[in-house]
Amino acid sequence: MNAASATQPSETRRRSRRSWPVRLRRAVLVVGTALAVAVGGMVVVYCFPPSGDPTDADLVYVIGPATGTRMDVAQSIIHSTGREDLLISVSAGNTTKLAAAQMPACSEPHVICEHPIPSTTKGEALLLNEYAKTHEVHKVVVLTVTPHVARTRYIFARCSPDIDVQVIPVDEHLRFEDWVHQFAYQTGAFVKAIATPCASDDG
Repeated sequence: MNAASATQPSETRRRSRRSWPVRLRRAVLVVGTALAVAVGGMVVVYCFPPSGDPTDADLVYVIGPATGTRMDVAQSIIHSTGREDLLISVSAGNTTKLAAAQMPACSEPHVICEHPIPSTTKGEALLLNEYAKTHEVHKVVVLTVTPHVARTRYIFARCSPDIDVQVIPVDEHLRFEDWVHQFAYQTGAFVKAIATPCASDDG
């Protein structure tokens, strides 16, 4: 074996060792780019969803929790459109402030307050389906917090396909830590919503 042949394996090893930092940098760059794209996409979906059109809606539907901010927006839409019918998703029982017995709006005419079963966004879509069995409903305005809009649209389109559902984001003035929680929660709940049927209590 000549000297050139003897040094060839060691030279190959040195080249391999030198290539590892390059490969690592490339992998980090690819992963970092993918994460940036994913986060950017979530920011657009969760923070800046397009607003639905309330024109000619038969019903305004406030899904839970029916916060004061969402109720104010609902009343504003009702006054601006001339529509009177309001459906509110409320908490179970009678003692919490978001239960029907504790909400003055629930005693007003043209207002129906019901607790969805299951107590999820899918349950709220199923509640709308039950409402539509006894009321003429073609177009509904659904009000929810901004980061919940995309998942709400997906679930209602899947579980209430015969109704034109227009989802309107409501600004609840979330803090930074609230947004962090919403990003994690909505992403996980989106995966569950895709993986489970409409009749499931998961979502």
